[in-house]
Amino acid sequence: MSIILSTWVFAADEPKRPSILDLPGLQARQVAGQARVVGLMRAKEFDKAESLLRLMVKRNPKSPATRYNLACLLAIRGRVDEAFESLELAVELGFRNIAHIENDPDLTNLLEDERFAAVLQAAAEPFEGEIWPKFPKPIPVEAKDGEVILTEANLGYNAKVGMFLAHVRAEKGGEERPVAKGQGKGGELLR
Repeated sequence: MSIILSTWVFAADEPKRPSILDLPGLQARQVAGQARVVGLMRAKEFDKAESLLRLMVKRNPKSPATRYNLACLLAIRGRVDEAFESLELAVELGFRNIAHIENDPDLTNLLEDERFAAVLQAAAEPFEGEIWPKFPKPIPVEAKDGEVILTEANLGYNAKVGMFLAHVRAEKGGEERPVAKGQGKGGELLR
């Protein structure tokens, strides 16, 4: 059994657009949900796994990994048409791991169907879509009096390492100063 773990990707039509500052928590919840699905599938608790995956799809309809995992579950359960619908959507949303699709034992029920070759062909095409949420490119902020305020406008987030990236320009003619000041362990570690 193979399940793809990934980060959160959000649907453009959700009512509340998340802040870039929400991404670490959302990513953690997605990974925890996928891990729970793996456990349920290994325990052959397919009804519970499907309920959880459908909830994850509802919260995150543009996640290629969640759609892919739902396709796997549906294929295992013999619901071939639904499995293809979810698999095709996963590819449309950006799932491009062809080797995984070809060799995934969860998709065995789909291999002989002519639609499987079409899915592989679509997955071979470069992804040209847009993953949501798409935040504006961070704008570097210039330090003033040796200080800078970090906001959503000058932050990026690297989901692979789980870190925010601040985009800051050095103050013209400024002298070297501590990276952070203030109380607290985090600020002290940055000095």
